[in-house]
Amino acid sequence: MTVSSVLNGKTGEASEETRAKVLKTVDELGYHPNGVARGLARRRMDTLGIVASFSDRPSLFGDRYFGPIFDGLLLGAQKYHQRALIITEDTWDELPRHLSRYLDGHCDGLIFVTPTFCNEVIAPLIATKLPIVFLGENRPELPISVVDMDNVHAGELATTKLIEAGHQRIAYLGGDSELRSSHERRQGYCNALSRKNLSMATSFIVCGHYSEASGYREASLLLNLPKNQRPTAFFCGDDAIAIGAIHAIHERGALVPQDFSVVGINDDQIAALSHPPLTTIRQPLWAEGEHAIRILLEQIQSEKHSPQQVLLPGEWVERGTVGPPPAQKGGTKL
Repeated sequence: MTVSSVLNGKTGEASEETRAKVLKTVDELGYHPNGVARGLARRRMDTLGIVASFSDRPSLFGDRYFGPIFDGLLLGAQKYHQRALIITEDTWDELPRHLSRYLDGHCDGLIFVTPTFCNEVIAPLIATKLPIVFLGENRPELPISVVDMDNVHAGELATTKLIEAGHQRIAYLGGDSELRSSHERRQGYCNALSRKNLSMATSFIVCGHYSEASGYREASLLLNLPKNQRPTAFFCGDDAIAIGAIHAIHERGALVPQDFSVVGINDDQIAALSHPPLTTIRQPLWAEGEHAIRILLEQIQSEKHSPQQVLLPGEWVERGTVGPPPAQKGGTKL
C-alpha cells in the first residue's frame, strides 16, 4: 500500500524518507507500473478509440479532410492526457464482423470518424452503454453524441451570398449521396432559394462525389445547356468539386468570376492556390476533433450522460470567385 501511494503521487501517506527509498528502489529495478492492471483497478484505461475507414484513400493523415480532423483528435487527446488508439476498417461493411474487438476493454469510449454504415450496425454498441461520439456525420435519431459542421447553415450561407451578388440561377453540385453532409448542404441551398422566392430547378441539383473529377463532370453537364437555361453561379459541396467546376468553365473559354461565380466548402489548401483563389466556407475540422475528444471524456466521466449534438458554424472566406452575374456586365463569353 505504501509503494502504491508513492507511485500514484498521493501525499501524506508516507514520510519523505520512505518516499525517497521507494523511488530509489523503483529506479534501480527499472520498474514500471502495469497500465492494464491499474486500468482494471480504476475501471479506466485512459485510452480513447478512434475508428475510421480509408480503403479509398492513400493516406488518412495526408488527406485534405481526415488529416486536419486527426490533428484535432490527437491534439485533444494530448491535452486531456489520454492515449489514442486508432482502429481502421477497410470498409464500413466490415464493422459488424469486428464489433467484438471494440468491446475488449482496451478503450473507455469510441469516436467514429464520418461513419457511413446504417443505424442497425451501431445498435449492439449502443446497447452496451459504451460512450460513443460520431464525428462528421449527424445522426440525431440515434442516442449518441455528434460533432459536425452545421452543413445546413453552410448551404444557406453560400447560396445567400451568391443571391446577394445578384445571381438567381444557382446550381448545387453535391458530393457522395451516402454522406448526410451532401444532403444537408443541399437542404441549406434549397432553404436560401425558398426564402428569397427563387425557383429551384431540379436540373440545377446534380450530385456525384467529393472530387475534382465529379465537379468537372457535373459542371460540364450544366454548361452544355442553352445560354438562357444554364446557371450563372455554382455552389459546390466542397472545394475539390469547385476546382473541377472552374476547370470546366475555363475549358470553354469563359472566366471566373466574370462569367460564372463559384463557391466551395472546406477551405483546403487547394482553395487558396487555385486560379483564381476560391471563395469558400471554412470547415472547422481541427475544432471538430477537439470537441469530439472533450465530449467523449465528459460521457466517460459521467455515469448518466445525455447525448450532445454539437454543430459548429462554418466561416465565410472571401477570395476571388464570386461576382455579379454576366447580364449585369454586358453578357458572358460562353
